[in-house]
Amino acid sequence: GATLSSQDLTLSTPGTIRVTISGVSEAFVNAFDSSGRGNGTAANPTTGVYDISVPSGTYTVTAQNPQYGPIGSKSGVAVAGGGTTNVSFSPPTVYSVLGSVQSSSALCKNGAAVFFTDATNGRKIVATTDSVGSYSFSVPNGNYRLSASKPGCIDTAAPSSLLVNGADVSSGGNRTLAPTPRFPATSRSREAM
Repeated sequence: GATLSSQDLTLSTPGTIRVTISGVSEAFVNAFDSSGRGNGTAANPTTGVYDISVPSGTYTVTAQNPQYGPIGSKSGVAVAGGGTTNVSFSPPTVYSVLGSVQSSSALCKNGAAVFFTDATNGRKIVATTDSVGSYSFSVPNGNYRLSASKPGCIDTAAPSSLLVNGADVSSGGNRTLAPTPRFPATSRSREAM
């Protein structure tokens, strides 16, 4: 191979974009320049604070969370080598959703998973029912598809819609699970074993 001389291969000192999101501990934060280059992180040694190391430049910073979906986006964030630029986002207001899983079998009520998905905003939330089938959790405004599941049980209806729009929701969040039919083994199926 050839040897090059008089070449400056010094890397510039990176800067830091520090993103603070009050009350959110599990966010994904990204910073990208106009060419699509950048960095991201989901790690934060301090709850709600995310540091992203990037070369000097101007970036668009975005933050999202599985429960809240998109939290915020800010363009034109300039960072200089060795410097720190601060960006703050606030999560959306959340509202309480109460509901229950109903069943003729206590087995289907206790510990059932209730799924809320809002494909428009990328939110996916799972709640687990208590011993009587009740659940509660907090979500931001959105139009959610609701379903329930538990091994040995079947959700008896197609996913339903539930609109959260500026207020707590205490009706419309119920699902019904039915025990999975069990078929007795026949002498023929025993012989096949």
